[in-house]
Amino acid sequence: MGTILLPHLITGWHVDQAILSEDNRLVVIRFGDPTNNPDLDIMDEVLSKVAPMVQKWAVIYVCDIAKVPDFNHMYELNTNEEPFAVMFFFRNKHIMCDFGTGNNNKMNFVERNRQDVINILEAVYRGATKGKGQVNSPKDIYAGSNDLLQIIPRAIGTNDHAIYVFEAKNQCSAQAVRYSLYHHAMYVAFGNSGPGATRVGLLIDVYIFIMLIHDKNKM
Repeated sequence: MGTILLPHLITGWHVDQAILSEDNRLVVIRFGDPTNNPDLDIMDEVLSKVAPMVQKWAVIYVCDIAKVPDFNHMYELNTNEEPFAVMFFFRNKHIMCDFGTGNNNKMNFVERNRQDVINILEAVYRGATKGKGQVNSPKDIYAGSNDLLQIIPRAIGTNDHAIYVFEAKNQCSAQAVRYSLYHHAMYVAFGNSGPGATRVGLLIDVYIFIMLIHDKNKM
């Protein structure tokens, strides 16, 4: 239902015009393929509720990348790797946001809490109006990873228990958990050094464990 309520950008030209036409408002575009994509449906539902609350300073659009593939290569849009990508633009400039995932180009995880979404949009908007090309998200989705590490020993043999506990506590999907853990591990491995780098092996092990119990549950 949320997808229907949001304005659709049906061609590459419409995407360009949406980005170019706003001088004072933040342009938010959710890219993704809605076919068999429950995470995208959830995010669109939240965005549709948030849109009227932020309409004075932000406008939210959706774009089906299966029908409009013009930006798939440019923005590395791929539903096989991420359920969707929410991107931010201000005065024809792409504004990046650090969510703690190692991928600052887009928001590619489900956030069910409307206020948290509003806070993210507001942080991006305020930073953009000050001339910043990148801002820090007020919510780091990776911050709760220690909770996941603590429950791993208790989760063995219980299928997706680890995912469900982490998902419930942090309000993000199992797919987003797997994606963000893996990419944060890669970020730490290749973009950082020092004490934090020692956690890479453990993070990758957690990622592999999650994939194993997920695949086992599907068998």
